[in-house]
Amino acid sequence: MDISISMISGFISGIVGKSICYPIDTIKAQIYIQRSQLLTWRQIGQLIQSNYQLGGLRQFYKGGLVAIIGSGPAFSLYMSAYHKSKQLLPIQNKGILHLSSGFMAEIVSCILWLPIDVVKERMQVQKDLKLYNYSGSLKAISSIVQQEGVIGLYRGFGATLGFFGPYSALYFYFYEAAKTQTSNQRFSPTISAGLACIITSLITHPLAVSKVRIQVQYRKGHNFDPNGDFKYKHQLHAIYSIYSNEGLKALFRGFFPRLAYVGVQSVFNIIEEKNRKFYLKLVFISILNLIYLIP
Repeated sequence: MDISISMISGFISGIVGKSICYPIDTIKAQIYIQRSQLLTWRQIGQLIQSNYQLGGLRQFYKGGLVAIIGSGPAFSLYMSAYHKSKQLLPIQNKGILHLSSGFMAEIVSCILWLPIDVVKERMQVQKDLKLYNYSGSLKAISSIVQQEGVIGLYRGFGATLGFFGPYSALYFYFYEAAKTQTSNQRFSPTISAGLACIITSLITHPLAVSKVRIQVQYRKGHNFDPNGDFKYKHQLHAIYSIYSNEGLKALFRGFFPRLAYVGVQSVFNIIEEKNRKFYLKLVFISILNLIYLIP
């Protein structure tokens, strides 16, 4: 695939996919940080209701300004890095090539993804943790840089790469393998994306939960509510602490909301290349939504 097509496709699908799926992402993040027993479906419904009562539809788009706009260039870089890696890496085995290219794509695009993740996740959970009170995405960026330095925007780099690296590698491995097996099917890309999401999400979910918790915690030495901060040293410590204090099930907290989120977004990203004109219209709609909805 031409690298310019990859960049355009990634830019469009990144904005559209994130715009549509962002409310699910907000609920997912809030479930991840819960330290009580696992939430029932009824409690998840109450969580959704409480968000709506607190701020209407806008409440589901906390941190969305940076996340949605930033997803365009970030996903563009991600997809173009994946396709370029497939061309450049001197690996003959296709399975290993797809694994390696997926991991390389994450390393390259993390420079954009990580600040986006930190800002959006802190805003998504600030009403629960009460560690900070950002009024908007730009204010969040300014406050993080002032209080924690630029490095604060890259909090949890190891945990992010520790999660998204294996996730991207395994996703593209299973996606490319499934696409080969279903090549004679009309909806082969969609089926392949769905299968890859289910398998990869199940394998990497404990990494996702620990990553979010590390990114929303304060740096060492900062004043915070001792009941609201997690104080994990690194990702392995986070996983061990969650398992020890909350049980094995806690490492899979929020699995189904995450599966819905990544599943829908991945399908949008895969089918975009064949429906680019339609997606361009959705980009304009997404921008209009940004103006109205996002603080």
